[in-house]
Amino acid sequence: MAREIDLRVPVRSHRSDFAFERRIYAIPLDREGGSRALRLGPSGIPIRGLGYAVLALGVVLVLNWLPITAPLLRLLPAPLVFIALPAITAAVLTLIRPGGRVFHVAARALASHALTPKTLHGLRRPGRGRRPWHPGPVVMLASGAEHDCRRLRFTGPGRVWIGRPHAQQLHRGGSLGNRHVDATLTELASTTPTGTGRHVTLRLGRTLEVRPATGRGAR
Repeated sequence: MAREIDLRVPVRSHRSDFAFERRIYAIPLDREGGSRALRLGPSGIPIRGLGYAVLALGVVLVLNWLPITAPLLRLLPAPLVFIALPAITAAVLTLIRPGGRVFHVAARALASHALTPKTLHGLRRPGRGRRPWHPGPVVMLASGAEHDCRRLRFTGPGRVWIGRPHAQQLHRGGSLGNRHVDATLTELASTTPTGTGRHVTLRLGRTLEVRPATGRGAR
């Protein structure tokens, strides 16, 4: 009884079918277009791999010319330096894919990122000596809708409107301990707001410190 053989081959991924790349699969040996050819394997050799090999060979020649690296390369056999080393380098650069891209595309992107400016002024390269503008510190104050005061310090010139019961303390010489404060307003424990409130005017350089009522945590 004959046994049926399944000749179907499972396909794991079609990614290689859509990764178009120029490759060399054979090198003809006959000058007149004969059938003799040197096969380079089922997958061939990428043309960019040959470019990597030529580039690696150029780097080796430059290193062999430099006085610092030439004595080290001359300790190795010539076939290893001029044939094996460029071939291995080209094979490694062909196989690796940083970020899913071929090596020369990834290297060009890294070089462009390293050489281009990281800061632009009006989508242009900033001039020499110019520094980027940064906004100053933003002061955020409470809206006044809370049931208690917040701890803050205000330096004049300006006017402060106070609408809650408080105790005012003035400091001679404008110092309170190690802090430069001219006046302190401490909120009283009463939660009933004052009827009209009052304004406090601060001259240039004068500092007013507001403290919440005793027993309430400062926010």
